[in-house]
Amino acid sequence: MNLIEKSASGKVDAIYTKAIASASQLGGTLTPHLRRFIRFLALPYYFFCGIDWRICRKNKLAVCLDLLYIFFVLKHYPDHYFYCRLWEKKREEWKYYFGSIYDAYQRRQFKKFIYSRENFVLFANKQICYQLCHDAGFPLPAQFATLYPHEDYRSGLAACVAQMPPGERLIVKAVDGMGGKGIVVAFRDGDRIKVRRNEEVCDLSEFELNHPAVVQQYVRQHHLVQQFSITTNTIRLSTMLKSDYSGVVLVCAIMRFGVGGSVVDNLCSGGLAVGVDLVTGRLGEFAVGFAATLHARHPDSGMPFKDFQVPYWPEVVDLAKRVQQHFHYHKLLGLDFCITEEGPLLIEINEEQDLGGTEMVYGPVLKNREVLEQFKAYNLLVSRVQQTM
Repeated sequence: MNLIEKSASGKVDAIYTKAIASASQLGGTLTPHLRRFIRFLALPYYFFCGIDWRICRKNKLAVCLDLLYIFFVLKHYPDHYFYCRLWEKKREEWKYYFGSIYDAYQRRQFKKFIYSRENFVLFANKQICYQLCHDAGFPLPAQFATLYPHEDYRSGLAACVAQMPPGERLIVKAVDGMGGKGIVVAFRDGDRIKVRRNEEVCDLSEFELNHPAVVQQYVRQHHLVQQFSITTNTIRLSTMLKSDYSGVVLVCAIMRFGVGGSVVDNLCSGGLAVGVDLVTGRLGEFAVGFAATLHARHPDSGMPFKDFQVPYWPEVVDLAKRVQQHFHYHKLLGLDFCITEEGPLLIEINEEQDLGGTEMVYGPVLKNREVLEQFKAYNLLVSRVQQTM
């Protein structure tokens, strides 16, 4: 007796299933080449619109040749050329930049060997990710509620604020928000409740929730980190599970800082970021803005970045490794941490860590021999130049 009995149409179903699988496989084979062809057609757009020629003073013909070299020899779209300031670096150094994981061939390799898209919802949805991390025992900010547009969300948010001591704030995040978008802060102002996004403040009665959101504790960061900016400043630490499952490799780390009245520290939302030494936990000399601008000091506080020691760095590294080992089925993660007086808190997990954007701040990740060997072991390097390093 079989669990599933074969029906009379079993052979037809088998043929149909095989045909669908073959068509899907063919599509998967052709798609990267089509995507790469489209990217090739987009090279002139990047040349004219993706490079700020007020900053990049290199001869335009030389830059054109640089872009073609990156595309055809290193085999990725050169959208990191400007942000990583490659025109200032020797060409032999470029091979150590992995670039974007969204490029056609790189994306194909990641889908084969690093993650399954079916798992993305586990991290992209903040409700699901929080519950998984909470059940695993990782230190997290307190989460009070989930708000939905079709419910009485204003009363729900007011009830959460009422539970908080005077002066405490709450952060409201869209359940699938990215890049610092969909985040506001709720707080008590006298006998009223206000909601703030950066410099914009409104009464709770005027706040419109147009997307499901979670309500979390607004974390009080470590006093040494607070010296830079009153924004909750976070660390992005990228981790990779070793191909033989024997441990975790730290790929790169940056620390992000909010600027002005922003409630978030993301680069794409106007923040700054500086590379973190993976061994010591000390910051690099310059922070980078989204337009590739360099800053030796924080523009608001004047605090210098160079050699600042991230508090609790060994604890951050240990927690990052534990998280990556727990989610072993997703072999590369971008982990966001906030440092409090008591130690690091895990803020969120990013399921697709675009290394191209991080390398703008941290530098070339393949310079680290251990990272290079793991990328080779996972067959992630698509250019012959990188494969033979």
